Amino acid sequence: MPLSTAIITGLFADDLELAPFLNHLPVGICVLSPDRRVRAVNAALEGLTGFSQETVLGKHCHHVLRCSLCTARCPLGQLTGDRESITLD
Repeated sequence: MPLSTAIITGLFADDLELAPFLNHLPVGICVLSPDRRVRAVNAALEGLTGFSQETVLGKHCHHVLRCSLCTARCPLGQLTGDRESITLD
C-alpha cells in the first residue's frame, strides 16, 4: 500500500491518514523500507534537506540524509533480529 493512502487505526478515536499526520509534525520524518530506501518524507524534512518527496522516493536513505553518522556507523545497521528500536545519544 502506498504511504499516501496509508491509514492509522486504533491509535485515536477516529482513523487517521498517515501522510497528512506526518506533515503536521514539526520534526523531519523519513519513512524507510527494510532495505533503507525512502518510502516517504514529511514537509519538515523536505525543508531541512531541500529535497522534495518526489525526488527522494526509492533512493537509499544516506543519499537523502547525508549525515556522517550514516556512512561511519549507520544506526539502522544495528537493527537485527529481535531489535525493533535503537537510541542515539
